[in-house]
Amino acid sequence: MKQASREHWVPTTCLMCYGNCGIMARVRDGVVVDIRGNPDHPHSQGKICAKGKAGLMGLYDPYRVTKPLKRTNPEKGLGVDPAWQEISWDEALDILAEKLRKVRAEDARKFFQIGLDFQTELFRAAFSSAFGSPNMLPGSASYYCGPAVHMTMFMTTGAFYVEPDLHHCQPSRVGSAHH
Repeated sequence: MKQASREHWVPTTCLMCYGNCGIMARVRDGVVVDIRGNPDHPHSQGKICAKGKAGLMGLYDPYRVTKPLKRTNPEKGLGVDPAWQEISWDEALDILAEKLRKVRAEDARKFFQIGLDFQTELFRAAFSSAFGSPNMLPGSASYYCGPAVHMTMFMTTGAFYVEPDLHHCQPSRVGSAHH
């Protein structure tokens, strides 16, 4: 006799972008099988975008990176196979520590960080300072999609992320025959 599947909904947050929308993940026998907007979430109120809905694909993508990878082919360029090799976390951290030791021994100012967003700015600033390098570039639209949006929102509203309140917006008269 087949055992009945166990299914439940788990409230969580979508991090496919910077919206932090509330979602519900349907879990069946330990596997997420659906993602929907959480109607009880004060920000997204049950709505999610296509990127959020597609989060399920990324969760079980057979090609997603699950372990550190080391490039074994020093040649670089279009069409050149980097020959990635899986390594342990210990080996990856050892490689990173050795490279940081080398830079710090030569000249700590050669260490340069480029940020993806401003959520990690304080950590990165503290790390650069402790390392002895003043060289850090904060998140920029030139490098990633979110920072320009968030910087604009913060400068205009004082908030990290905002949505227009469409229920209280006045219809635009621009281009309308009702002038």
